[in-house]
Amino acid sequence: NLALQSQKGLWGASLDTTYVLDSSDKPVISLEGYVQASSAVRIVLSVNDMLKLLGAEERLYAGQYVSNRGNASLAVKFLF
Repeated sequence: NLALQSQKGLWGASLDTTYVLDSSDKPVISLEGYVQASSAVRIVLSVNDMLKLLGAEERLYAGQYVSNRGNASLAVKFLF
Protein backbone atom coordinates (compact mmCIF):
# COMPACT_ATOMS: atom_id res chain seq x y z
CA ASN A 1 0.00 0.00 0.00
CA LEU A 2 1.35 3.41 -0.98
CA ALA A 3 -0.36 6.67 -0.05
CA LEU A 4 0.41 10.31 -0.78
CA GLN A 5 -1.25 13.43 0.59
CA SER A 6 -0.54 17.13 0.21
CA GLN A 7 0.75 18.92 3.28
CA LYS A 8 -2.52 20.81 3.69
CA GLY A 9 -4.68 17.79 2.85
CA LEU A 10 -6.14 19.35 -0.31
CA TRP A 11 -5.53 16.18 -2.34
CA GLY A 12 -4.46 12.63 -1.80
CA ALA A 13 -3.94 9.36 -3.64
CA SER A 14 -3.36 5.74 -2.73
CA LEU A 15 -2.29 2.59 -4.56
CA ASP A 16 -3.08 -0.81 -3.10
CA THR A 17 -1.98 -4.13 -4.54
CA THR A 18 -2.54 -7.72 -3.44
CA TYR A 19 -1.13 -10.90 -4.93
CA VAL A 20 -2.09 -14.40 -3.84
CA LEU A 21 0.98 -16.63 -3.99
CA ASP A 22 -0.86 -19.85 -4.82
CA SER A 23 -2.85 -18.27 -7.66
CA SER A 24 -1.93 -18.01 -11.33
CA ASP A 25 -4.30 -15.06 -11.69
CA LYS A 26 -3.27 -11.41 -12.05
CA PRO A 27 -2.70 -9.29 -8.95
CA VAL A 28 -5.44 -7.02 -7.61
CA ILE A 29 -4.45 -3.38 -8.15
CA SER A 30 -6.66 -0.58 -6.83
CA LEU A 31 -6.28 3.20 -7.00
CA GLU A 32 -8.04 5.96 -5.11
CA GLY A 33 -7.65 9.70 -5.28
CA TYR A 34 -9.41 12.66 -3.75
CA VAL A 35 -9.62 16.42 -4.00
CA GLN A 36 -10.83 18.54 -1.10
CA ALA A 37 -13.26 20.93 -2.84
CA SER A 38 -13.99 22.83 0.39
CA SER A 39 -13.67 22.25 4.12
CA ALA A 40 -16.88 20.18 4.05
CA VAL A 41 -16.79 18.55 0.58
CA ARG A 42 -14.39 15.90 -0.74
CA ILE A 43 -14.57 14.39 -4.25
CA VAL A 44 -13.26 10.81 -4.41
CA LEU A 45 -12.49 8.63 -7.44
CA SER A 46 -11.89 4.91 -6.78
CA VAL A 47 -10.90 2.19 -9.23
CA ASN A 48 -10.84 -1.33 -7.76
CA ASP A 49 -9.20 -4.35 -9.42
CA MET A 50 -8.02 -2.28 -12.39
CA LEU A 51 -6.54 -5.12 -14.44
CA LYS A 52 -9.79 -7.12 -14.50
CA LEU A 53 -11.86 -3.99 -15.11
CA LEU A 54 -9.81 -2.85 -18.10
CA GLY A 55 -9.53 -6.37 -19.50
CA ALA A 56 -13.25 -7.10 -18.97
CA GLU A 57 -12.25 -10.44 -17.42
CA GLU A 58 -13.75 -12.32 -14.51
CA ARG A 59 -11.70 -13.16 -11.44
CA LEU A 60 -11.78 -16.84 -10.48
CA TYR A 61 -11.25 -18.09 -6.96
CA ALA A 62 -11.10 -21.59 -5.48
CA GLY A 63 -10.62 -22.88 -9.01
CA GLN A 64 -14.25 -22.67 -10.14
CA TYR A 65 -16.07 -19.71 -8.62
CA VAL A 66 -16.41 -16.32 -10.27
CA SER A 67 -16.22 -13.12 -8.24
CA ASN A 68 -17.06 -9.61 -9.28
CA ARG A 69 -14.58 -8.03 -11.62
CA GLY A 70 -13.24 -4.54 -11.06
CA ASN A 71 -15.31 -1.43 -10.65
CA ALA A 72 -14.95 2.33 -10.60
CA SER A 73 -16.85 4.92 -8.58
CA LEU A 74 -17.02 8.66 -8.21
CA ALA A 75 -18.31 9.95 -4.89
CA VAL A 76 -18.91 13.26 -3.20
CA LYS A 77 -18.37 13.05 0.55
CA PHE A 78 -19.75 15.61 2.96
CA LEU A 79 -17.61 16.05 6.08
CA PHE A 80 -19.30 17.23 9.26
